[in-house]
Amino acid sequence: MSASEPSLSAIGLRTATVGDADALSRFAARVFVQTFAATASAADIEAYLLECYSPAIQAGEIGDSRAVLFLAEDRTASGDSIVGYAHLVDEEASSIELKRIYVDAVWQGRGLARRLLEQVMKEAGIRGARRLWLSVWHRNDRAIAFYTKNGFRISGEMQFDWGDDVEVGYLMEIGLDTPRKPVIGSRP
Repeated sequence: MSASEPSLSAIGLRTATVGDADALSRFAARVFVQTFAATASAADIEAYLLECYSPAIQAGEIGDSRAVLFLAEDRTASGDSIVGYAHLVDEEASSIELKRIYVDAVWQGRGLARRLLEQVMKEAGIRGARRLWLSVWHRNDRAIAFYTKNGFRISGEMQFDWGDDVEVGYLMEIGLDTPRKPVIGSRP
């Protein structure tokens, strides 16, 4: 890490509140575009952003009593300070869905996603979950590698609409009652 790169120690994690909906909406849309803009038309991207990342939708997700959104904020930043977030939903007594982990490109590969995942797993444990699962697009190699490295396994497939196409995603899961091997010195 160079002297000009921000340090992970400058990042604080906290639970989102409805007052964070506007900033979270902007952040999530920006990271989605950074990650997936080359995969679809501008119209398809715009439609997805309206469907998933408007301030009203973010406020609803934050306010959902079954959900928790953890924000990662750069405490040294002025203005919007969100640099990552994780969103989980408690589905039933033993299963929690990890809806998203998004990390700004500047912070990717530096341990922030791992820190968010650890917070999600801690919360899942507090809620008594025995299983954490997620869906990931089959072309999102970076995310698949990250989750695999952190103990998740592919357990199935699902389909979703992406513009005019039907795409495939993987279902991945990890048992929370099984000890995981620590990933020492590795980066997602």
